[in-house]
Amino acid sequence: MHVFPKKESVRRQWTNFVRRHRFYFSPSAHSALCSVHFESSCYTRLSMAVLQPDIPANERITEKRILERGAVPTIDVAFAEQSKSKSDRDIRMGRKVRQIVAVHLLSIYS
Repeated sequence: MHVFPKKESVRRQWTNFVRRHRFYFSPSAHSALCSVHFESSCYTRLSMAVLQPDIPANERITEKRILERGAVPTIDVAFAEQSKSKSDRDIRMGRKVRQIVAVHLLSIYS
């Protein structure tokens, strides 16, 4: 999770991104966005050494991703869900339709 930036111009871009789906969104001091909304190019990778002797030597180096200053969210997960293949959507919709019909039939014959 990434807390909304202090810099006003970047904060406005983040806010506009969220407002695509939540029209009246206004970020608070604790508002944050998930890392899934940022492209991999928005991150800097840092290699870090773990100095614990009980960890095997080949596992002592780890990488940490840090969001770069000025990075703007561009990956709209809701849109990505809508743009899945038609057959995928049809399968999901078919299940939903069957569930609705089943509930309806239960209410009729109960």
